[in-house]
Amino acid sequence: MKKYMIIVLAVLVTLALCGCGNVAAKDSSLYAQGLDVANLVVQAAQSDAYLDQLSGNSSLREILEDAAQGDYSSPKAVYELRFSSLPVETDTLPEPLAKACRQRLLPTLVSQLNAAAGAETLAAASVCTMGKTFVAPNVTEDMLYLYQYETGCPIAVSFTAGEGGAVSASGCFLLCPDVPQQGTAEEIADSFAQILGISAPQVTAVSP
Repeated sequence: MKKYMIIVLAVLVTLALCGCGNVAAKDSSLYAQGLDVANLVVQAAQSDAYLDQLSGNSSLREILEDAAQGDYSSPKAVYELRFSSLPVETDTLPEPLAKACRQRLLPTLVSQLNAAAGAETLAAASVCTMGKTFVAPNVTEDMLYLYQYETGCPIAVSFTAGEGGAVSASGCFLLCPDVPQQGTAEEIADSFAQILGISAPQVTAVSP
């Protein structure tokens, strides 16, 4: 029951935080927009005042305190992940529901990775999930950016293309130990495929 309640809490916090954020930012660069979200994730984990508001659980605080200890001043490497196939079927759903389902796919994949490390890890990552919405008409596909650091946990930021050029970004720490913190493109692709049971994503290094 305790684990069930932790997972429910994680989902509710993630949905609430992803619904908030800044709107219509001028810079449409995914790298820069994702970095803004990643920095918010780190700031949340390093803020006692923020954590006091959202989590009084000592186990979750310990996980986040460990994650916050890294050097997040600048990413060491950033990778773009594109997924050719995902484990979901929307053909039988009404289009509005199918669309809503597709928009949740990439954040759900990240949650599944964190859940592989345990319910408390998933809940901790969800507490510091951050989001924003911006305008980027050139973005027409959903994708994931993985920010790696010299020391510290990777941060995954998913981008979901919406109507009118709007793009929603959602980011959190990637705390699954089976995903290498400073892995190569091939290692990242292999780890995602093996843990999630999907085809390996296309992983490409990106720069500012």
